[in-house]
Amino acid sequence: MIRLLRQTIGNDSYPLSPRIQMLRGILAKFRPEQGAPATAICSTTGLSMAARAQAVADRDEASKVLRMLQMKFPGLSQPLPMLSPENTKIFRVTPTVISVLDYSKGFGHTDLVTC
Repeated sequence: MIRLLRQTIGNDSYPLSPRIQMLRGILAKFRPEQGAPATAICSTTGLSMAARAQAVADRDEASKVLRMLQMKFPGLSQPLPMLSPENTKIFRVTPTVISVLDYSKGFGHTDLVTC
């Protein structure tokens, strides 16, 4: 069955068609064959986004962002000297479209979120 699914998927001229995505989903439900490397591609999840970036010009806001960065990484006992508003460029990123990847629903499955 696994060999037949792989052969059908591999020989199809339309690898992104709903039919092939369904067959990939079925194939993902089978355990890897003995001796075959386990692949985690069908468990891929993540985010991808398109966004607009704008430089943060306000010195106080840039300082706040750098303090937040320091709080996020508390292992840094002292502020890093190279991280100051004078020598670090900070950008505000505003998403326009977010793509939520969830390959457990089928290879290449994404849900688009428009912002």
